Amino acid sequence: MRHERNKPTSSVANHLHPWNQLRSSSRFRDLEKQKMSDLFYARNSDPETSHLAAANLNHFDMKPVEKIIHGILKHGPMTDEELYGHYMDYIKVYDARLKRSPSAIRTIRNRMHKDDLIYCTGIGKSNAGNPSRLWKAKEL
Repeated sequence: MRHERNKPTSSVANHLHPWNQLRSSSRFRDLEKQKMSDLFYARNSDPETSHLAAANLNHFDMKPVEKIIHGILKHGPMTDEELYGHYMDYIKVYDARLKRSPSAIRTIRNRMHKDDLIYCTGIGKSNAGNPSRLWKAKEL
C-alpha cells in the first residue's frame, strides 16, 4: 500500500506552507523577472525541498565565478575538466571562498553558453578519452 503525505486542507494551512511563503516573498517575485538562464530551477516532478533549495541558490552572486570562468576560457578552448582544473588553481591563489564543485562549474558554464558569453569550438577528449566539448570565451 502506498503511503500518502498529509496535505494541508485549509487555505490558512496552505498559505503557511514554506513553498507558498517563498512564492509570496518579494525576493521570489524579483527572481521571476530574471532570464530563465539566470535561475537555478527544479523539475516539476522534484520534491518541494528541491524547489526550496533551487530558490535559495538564486540569491547567490555568481558574477565573480562567471568572470573567472570567462577569463580562463579567453586563453583557449578547453574541456570542462580542464576548465575546472584551471578554476581550482585560480581560486587556491586568489579566493578559496569561491570554491565550487565540478557540477556547479558545469552548470554555470552552461548558463554562460545560454547567455551567449562562451561558445563550443569543437570536440576534444576528456581525461578518460571520451569525446568532450571544447569551450572558448567570446570577446566582450
